[in-house]
Amino acid sequence: MKKSANAELMKDYHPSTYRWPMIKKYFDTNGSQYDKVLLADVRDMAFQADPFEIVDVDGLFVFNGVESMTIGEDGWNGGWVKDCFGQQVFQDVYTKPIICSGVSVGTSDAIYDYVDKMAATMTTAEFAKCERNGVDQGVHNVLLHTGKITTPVHQFDQRSGPVANMQAHVMDLKSNFDVVNKEGKKVAIMHQYDRYETLTHFLFQKYVYWDMTQESAGTGKCAGYILKDNVEAFKGRCDLSHEGPAKTPEDCCDICNRWSSKGCRGFTHIRAGCWLKTCSDVQESNILQVAGSTGGWLA
Repeated sequence: MKKSANAELMKDYHPSTYRWPMIKKYFDTNGSQYDKVLLADVRDMAFQADPFEIVDVDGLFVFNGVESMTIGEDGWNGGWVKDCFGQQVFQDVYTKPIICSGVSVGTSDAIYDYVDKMAATMTTAEFAKCERNGVDQGVHNVLLHTGKITTPVHQFDQRSGPVANMQAHVMDLKSNFDVVNKEGKKVAIMHQYDRYETLTHFLFQKYVYWDMTQESAGTGKCAGYILKDNVEAFKGRCDLSHEGPAKTPEDCCDICNRWSSKGCRGFTHIRAGCWLKTCSDVQESNILQVAGSTGGWLA
């Protein structure tokens, strides 16, 4: 992206937000090459079938997330909408279902219309005031629930849909590790698989052939810590507190340092939060591989 007022505005954005203008830029140059497009998170995504088989007609295909509460009833999703769009829009979508921004698929024209509007919303000085990790899901829901997306929209629930947003805990995990919806149909996409430890372990054992657990000495705010990528180093041990928001492991080091008087000696950084720990004696038998996480402990 060439240097511009928008680029300067977004230089401190979280990648979950900044990706939309970047995707829009890529589309502007390369969009004509594709008939169908999948937009998906990377860290916590796995496939059981061809995702493009979902797209059987023209339009944008979207998938509910947590269905046990509405946008207004959920503090995260409601907060993103209220902070970025104001009280009136928050009330307008209060009773609407939460649609996950982590997976969308569709025909190229429909995806371009959606990406164009996502990017346009996020590249304003007003939006910069509310920007933070996850807020793109607030934009996603406002655009969909207020009719801003004018191409056909096909919305699926978790009980019968072809995508399992697994934080909703609606799908079923079979003994052979197949993920099926409540109608017993194998879903094409498993999103947020890392909410299920046994499934995560199975997928890593089956597909990961490289060393994911690089260890390094921390610097700056993390001076004195050992950091290990893609692991939960203290599973089920010495829990102190869950704190956030934390965009990076360095934020967790900073928080743990401030909690040192309360006994903080380590942490796991995952999903923009810090699980603080009172111990630093890492036991190999307790280490769990979790993509996207970072374990940290005082040396």
